[in-house]
Amino acid sequence: ASLRQRLLAARGDLLRGTFRAAEAETSYREALALAQGIPTVRAQIVRSLAQNLMQRGQAAEALRLCQSATADLPAADNVLRARLESIECRAHLVLSHFDEAERTAQEAIALADQFTEIMPQLADEVRARAERTLGWISYTRHPQGAESLLHYHRALACARRAGLRVIENAVLSNIGTAYMERGDLEKALQSYQAAQKGFE
Repeated sequence: ASLRQRLLAARGDLLRGTFRAAEAETSYREALALAQGIPTVRAQIVRSLAQNLMQRGQAAEALRLCQSATADLPAADNVLRARLESIECRAHLVLSHFDEAERTAQEAIALADQFTEIMPQLADEVRARAERTLGWISYTRHPQGAESLLHYHRALACARRAGLRVIENAVLSNIGTAYMERGDLEKALQSYQAAQKGFE
């Protein structure tokens, strides 16, 4: 059962982000069923499943799964808790729960600070996702303000260090939109072109 669970999760990882994302979801759910009663393993699978669900427009279920998995984790497991909250904050944002999105994003960053020295890449992964969420929240509240750009640039630096190309390019697009709102068309164009090149 343990080997089957790991193989199913690996299959989900390989299919996620492809045209067979629905099959990835099925694999993750089968793996999750085999991980009941093992909170750490369950949280790892939920993290991948939630990302897949977010990509397919199912933010409410992604949020529910993340909250359930986080509640079952040992209090000392800051790494998995931070990684789940970095997805949870994005789900809150998609559902327009701005206060909760801000709270969970800040909690994820605070947890990442606790393991940044021993696992810098994972800490940067968490910060990239959380800072991007904070940037979008700031942008919706003050489209012409500078705070959103501060968050976006921090997210961009973290994404690049962590090797998260998809998030890097998405943040570049967000930065372009923020510059457009401020009337800086040259910087907006540069950011959009960099995002387009990266996505290609």
